[in-house]
Amino acid sequence: MINFDEVENKILKVTDKDQLKKIREVVNYSMTIAKAECPNKIEEVTIASYLHNVLKNSNLNIDFATKFLLSFPNLDHQKILHAIKYHKEERITKDPMIGSVWDGYLLAQENNEIDIMSTAKGIEILLSNQTC
Repeated sequence: MINFDEVENKILKVTDKDQLKKIREVVNYSMTIAKAECPNKIEEVTIASYLHNVLKNSNLNIDFATKFLLSFPNLDHQKILHAIKYHKEERITKDPMIGSVWDGYLLAQENNEIDIMSTAKGIEILLSNQTC
Protein backbone atom coordinates (compact mmCIF):
# COMPACT_ATOMS: atom_id res chain seq x y z
CA MET A 1 0.00 0.00 0.00
CA ILE A 2 1.31 3.42 -0.95
CA ASN A 3 1.72 6.08 1.72
CA PHE A 4 0.82 9.22 -0.23
CA ASP A 5 2.25 11.60 2.38
CA GLU A 6 5.60 9.80 2.26
CA VAL A 7 5.62 9.83 -1.55
CA GLU A 8 4.75 13.53 -1.71
CA ASN A 9 7.41 14.44 0.85
CA LYS A 10 10.01 12.69 -1.31
CA ILE A 11 8.73 14.43 -4.46
CA LEU A 12 8.95 17.81 -2.71
CA LYS A 13 12.73 17.30 -2.49
CA VAL A 14 12.96 17.89 -6.26
CA THR A 15 9.97 20.15 -6.93
CA ASP A 16 7.89 22.86 -5.30
CA LYS A 17 4.34 22.98 -3.91
CA ASP A 18 2.90 24.60 -7.03
CA GLN A 19 4.31 21.83 -9.19
CA LEU A 20 3.06 19.22 -6.71
CA LYS A 21 -0.47 20.55 -7.24
CA LYS A 22 -0.11 19.91 -10.99
CA ILE A 23 1.39 16.48 -10.33
CA ARG A 24 -1.60 15.57 -8.14
CA GLU A 25 -3.91 16.32 -11.06
CA VAL A 26 -1.96 13.87 -13.24
CA VAL A 27 -2.05 11.30 -10.42
CA ASN A 28 -5.82 11.65 -10.05
CA TYR A 29 -6.52 11.25 -13.76
CA SER A 30 -4.02 8.40 -14.10
CA MET A 31 -5.46 6.48 -11.15
CA THR A 32 -8.99 6.88 -12.48
CA ILE A 33 -7.87 5.47 -15.83
CA ALA A 34 -5.88 2.65 -14.21
CA LYS A 35 -8.87 1.51 -12.15
CA ALA A 36 -10.66 0.78 -15.44
CA GLU A 37 -7.72 -0.26 -17.64
CA CYS A 38 -5.30 -2.12 -15.35
CA PRO A 39 -6.57 -2.40 -11.76
CA ASN A 40 -3.68 -4.71 -10.84
CA LYS A 41 -1.16 -1.98 -11.79
CA ILE A 42 -2.54 0.96 -9.80
CA GLU A 43 0.59 1.22 -7.64
CA GLU A 44 2.87 1.38 -10.69
CA VAL A 45 0.60 3.98 -12.29
CA THR A 46 0.50 6.04 -9.09
CA ILE A 47 4.27 6.08 -8.61
CA ALA A 48 4.93 6.80 -12.30
CA SER A 49 2.40 9.64 -12.17
CA TYR A 50 4.13 11.20 -9.18
CA LEU A 51 7.50 10.86 -10.90
CA HIS A 52 6.38 11.94 -14.39
CA ASN A 53 7.70 15.48 -14.06
CA VAL A 54 10.91 14.67 -12.20
CA LEU A 55 12.97 13.78 -15.26
CA LYS A 56 12.39 17.02 -17.15
CA ASN A 57 14.92 19.05 -15.17
CA SER A 58 18.19 17.14 -15.46
CA ASN A 59 19.90 13.77 -15.62
CA LEU A 60 20.46 14.04 -11.88
CA ASN A 61 16.76 13.41 -11.51
CA ILE A 62 17.09 10.03 -13.21
CA ASP A 63 19.20 9.06 -10.21
CA PHE A 64 16.50 10.45 -7.92
CA ALA A 65 13.80 8.43 -9.69
CA THR A 66 15.89 5.25 -9.58
CA LYS A 67 16.61 5.66 -5.86
CA PHE A 68 12.99 6.58 -5.21
CA LEU A 69 11.86 3.34 -6.85
CA LEU A 70 14.04 1.30 -4.47
CA SER A 71 11.36 2.00 -1.85
CA PHE A 72 8.99 -0.06 -3.98
CA PRO A 73 10.85 -3.30 -4.79
CA ASN A 74 7.76 -5.17 -6.03
CA LEU A 75 6.97 -2.71 -8.81
CA ASP A 76 8.11 -2.90 -12.43
CA HIS A 77 10.87 -0.26 -12.32
CA GLN A 78 11.77 -0.50 -16.02
CA LYS A 79 8.19 0.09 -17.12
CA ILE A 80 7.77 2.99 -14.68
CA LEU A 81 10.99 4.62 -15.93
CA HIS A 82 9.84 4.14 -19.53
CA ALA A 83 6.47 5.74 -18.75
CA ILE A 84 8.02 8.80 -17.14
CA LYS A 85 10.82 9.18 -19.66
CA TYR A 86 8.51 9.34 -22.69
CA HIS A 87 5.32 10.87 -21.24
CA LYS A 88 5.65 14.16 -23.16
CA GLU A 89 6.27 12.72 -26.62
CA GLU A 90 2.60 12.22 -27.53
CA ARG A 91 3.13 8.55 -28.22
CA ILE A 92 0.40 5.97 -28.19
CA THR A 93 0.93 2.67 -26.39
CA LYS A 94 -0.99 -0.57 -26.12
CA ASP A 95 0.36 -1.09 -22.59
CA PRO A 96 -2.48 -0.11 -20.22
CA MET A 97 -0.15 0.83 -17.35
CA ILE A 98 1.92 3.20 -19.48
CA GLY A 99 -1.19 4.44 -21.27
CA SER A 100 -2.82 5.31 -17.95
CA VAL A 101 0.12 7.53 -17.05
CA TRP A 102 0.42 9.14 -20.47
CA ASP A 103 -3.32 9.78 -20.79
CA GLY A 104 -3.46 11.15 -17.23
CA TYR A 105 -0.73 13.60 -18.17
CA LEU A 106 -2.51 14.61 -21.38
CA LEU A 107 -5.82 15.15 -19.58
CA ALA A 108 -4.12 17.29 -16.92
CA GLN A 109 -2.62 19.35 -19.76
CA GLU A 110 -6.16 19.85 -21.11
CA ASN A 111 -5.39 17.92 -24.28
CA ASN A 112 -8.27 17.85 -26.76
CA GLU A 113 -6.74 15.48 -29.32
CA ILE A 114 -8.38 12.08 -29.18
CA ASP A 115 -5.88 10.60 -31.66
CA ILE A 116 -2.99 10.76 -29.16
CA MET A 117 -4.86 9.02 -26.34
CA SER A 118 -3.89 5.42 -25.52
CA THR A 119 -6.74 4.15 -23.35
CA ALA A 120 -10.50 3.77 -23.71
CA LYS A 121 -11.04 5.29 -20.27
CA GLY A 122 -8.79 8.25 -21.12
CA ILE A 123 -10.83 8.86 -24.27
CA GLU A 124 -14.05 8.56 -22.27
CA ILE A 125 -12.84 11.19 -19.78
CA LEU A 126 -11.64 13.45 -22.60
CA LEU A 127 -15.03 13.29 -24.31
CA SER A 128 -16.93 13.88 -21.06
CA ASN A 129 -14.71 16.90 -20.31
CA GLN A 130 -15.51 18.34 -23.75
CA THR A 131 -19.26 18.15 -23.16
CA CYS A 132 -19.14 19.91 -19.79
